[in-house]
Amino acid sequence: MKFDVWYHVDHLIRLLHAWGTLNHGLTSMLKRVDTAVYSVIRDVAQDLPWRAGDRSFGLSNGGVSLAFDQYNQALVPATVRANLKAVEGLITSGAVTVPAK
Repeated sequence: MKFDVWYHVDHLIRLLHAWGTLNHGLTSMLKRVDTAVYSVIRDVAQDLPWRAGDRSFGLSNGGVSLAFDQYNQALVPATVRANLKAVEGLITSGAVTVPAK
């Protein structure tokens, strides 16, 4: 039996393709631009001083996440999702360091 499963980065690409509803999209890694925009707007609304330059958004501050929905939840068992959450906690706590390259 052959399985055609894909993984995508930046957005939930399943939404762009009719074949995405066929449970072929394992998951997507999302860059949470909404989190970044909200953070900047919140800082301005709280009268915090403007910070020029780059801001980094990653796992620890909600800048990236995995996308699970009704189409791909059955492909990733709850135990695996729980393990992913545990690893996420290890990374954000600093117990596990992800290499830069």
